[in-house]
Amino acid sequence: MKEEEKVEEQEAVEVVEVLIFERNTLGAVENNPPNPTKFTLDRSYSITEIRTYHWNYGQGQTPGIIGIQDSNGKVWGMWPASGQPGMGGVPGAYWSVRLNLELPPGEYTILDSDPATWSHNSDTGGEGIVWVYGCEVSELPYHGELLIDAPPGGWEGITPGEAI
Repeated sequence: MKEEEKVEEQEAVEVVEVLIFERNTLGAVENNPPNPTKFTLDRSYSITEIRTYHWNYGQGQTPGIIGIQDSNGKVWGMWPASGQPGMGGVPGAYWSVRLNLELPPGEYTILDSDPATWSHNSDTGGEGIVWVYGCEVSELPYHGELLIDAPPGGWEGITPGEAI
């Protein structure tokens, strides 16, 4: 077997998804949070799920879009949500997006395409109800560097992004 053909076995690494941030309440809720829903990361995380709550006075709401924006105004992404029933079977009360987004430490705001039906109350400080899940980036498995051999004749005269 050639040296290049050897496959190095790696130990299995279990990556655990954790609740990174929660803005929740057990009390009665209103619509249309008056304050932005913000959270702070003290280290890098890979965000895997965001859930918002749209009780909408027992009517729920057809799922829209959930996004993340940093404190500099950069929108890191907007994702179409799927809906799950809430208490009493209210359709579309929970909106959920699954993603794989690595965020550096910093302050972030959750964006919701329908704030008029997003739930909040005084327990949440007037911020929308949300759950953010993810994994610490330091816990993610490292798969090594990607090494690319030079094309025949080397790299001289090759423009990046050009077909070889």
